[in-house]
Amino acid sequence: MDSMGKGFLLGIDNSGDQCAEEEFFNAAALRAIGARFVVKHYRPSHSVAEEARLARLFVRKAEENGIYVILNVEIGNWAETLVSPDGWDWVSREDGGHRFRFPAEVLEAFASSEAFAGVLYDEAEHAQMFRNLSIGLEGGTPDLPFFPDKPGLTLLETGEHIVECAKQLVGENLASGAPRVLCEYVWPSLMHPFAKAGMHIAFKQQKENWSNIWAACAIGAARQYGCELWACVDNWYRIDYPGHEPDEMAANLLFAYRAGIDRAYVENIGGESNFYTIQPDGSLELGKYGKLYRQFADTYLGGPERGYSHLDIEPDIAVVKYDDTFWGQGKGMPWRDMLFGSPEHRAAPESGEWIKAIHTVTHGTVRPDTLSWSRWDLTLGQPHRSFAPAKGLVVYDENAVYEQLKSARLIFLCGRYISEATLAAAGALVKEGATAVTAARFAPDGVRLPGEQGTAETADGNGRWIVTADMGCGEVKRLVADLIGAPDEITYRLRGGKTVRLRISPDGNTLEELQ
Repeated sequence: MDSMGKGFLLGIDNSGDQCAEEEFFNAAALRAIGARFVVKHYRPSHSVAEEARLARLFVRKAEENGIYVILNVEIGNWAETLVSPDGWDWVSREDGGHRFRFPAEVLEAFASSEAFAGVLYDEAEHAQMFRNLSIGLEGGTPDLPFFPDKPGLTLLETGEHIVECAKQLVGENLASGAPRVLCEYVWPSLMHPFAKAGMHIAFKQQKENWSNIWAACAIGAARQYGCELWACVDNWYRIDYPGHEPDEMAANLLFAYRAGIDRAYVENIGGESNFYTIQPDGSLELGKYGKLYRQFADTYLGGPERGYSHLDIEPDIAVVKYDDTFWGQGKGMPWRDMLFGSPEHRAAPESGEWIKAIHTVTHGTVRPDTLSWSRWDLTLGQPHRSFAPAKGLVVYDENAVYEQLKSARLIFLCGRYISEATLAAAGALVKEGATAVTAARFAPDGVRLPGEQGTAETADGNGRWIVTADMGCGEVKRLVADLIGAPDEITYRLRGGKTVRLRISPDGNTLEELQ
């Protein structure tokens, strides 16, 4: 097989696949729905030598069937103890951290074939931010760190520590032959730090997420740090599976394709998902999810190449913020106010500024206090929506440069810290005609400052500064109303003059392509 290449590929997460474990994955089902790769949940149970032997059989089967394989090592997020019969500890580290690790000979066995496409640390950001919460909830050791703690650091130093730990994790896997290392994100946090560390992005759509808001963060991180951008269309919703209707899944595949995402896969196949059922004669019958997946593959992957990627997007709105990992998690929730997974750091009012900015640019569709439907204390009883209106929205971190910001007509400066170079770039763009919304601490000299709870506007060159104590307030909404697009559309301007336009259905879960 050739390498995965650069074109859009469609895959499946095989958790729940209807096949015997020794068959590894159901190749007939993947062919029937049009999948080109499988995200395989890897759950080792044998000696290291036997796991290496099975790995070679696995990639040989994948090669024979023209299927690429990503190894999902989520087992490390749930198993407090996982030791092979010959003594290899798959999850515990000498540094006190708890994260999956391969014996070199096993990973090298997988890497013996080009069908092997990499290792995916499923929800590693969840495990880092909330200290392997899943293990604690299952009755295991609570507060088990993913990366080792380093007490006594400032917030910025803690963030840098996490980046260095992530670099080491990536390097460990690459050294044994993994062609790429990815993280799958359930929260819109740590995408930029992990991308900076060399970890490719697989952000979740659907689930308890606003799909295109997570995409805005992922696109920004991928553009800044040169990593690949994958989307996991996750059919779980809270404790329900499947928790999203087939039409919503199809709309999320369409969004991933039109937003220029590099790869997309659906979680998961088989079981109660109604992707397919195996008939008494052994044949496969596609269900509602499987039929729509196949229809998408035939419609969008059977013709000409898409011809662009997320790298061709020219952002209209840029939210710039320091990612201190705050997305609106609340006190008294399982996901605690504990930045970077450090018990020493808590959110400040500045941490939530970017959420209020998102609230404003989505015409108030996204709440001003949290970005996730997982805050069930705030959202219980409200039907989930996958999509919010947004005009060319991209989220960058505190080190965004002029070239990444230059197309944006509306820029929000948020959070605990923004680099001097980024502030200078924003200032230059304002003079050229952009509108920048900021708190007083990031405002340049000479700009009019508001009262303690107010908002003030100042012209500067061809643009203007809006200085505010609340990025979600009515006055800010009024002042930027002509810059945020239509209240029922997602749009992306592309290099060369093309614009992608997607109209959102009234329930927020399906999309219509517009010319």
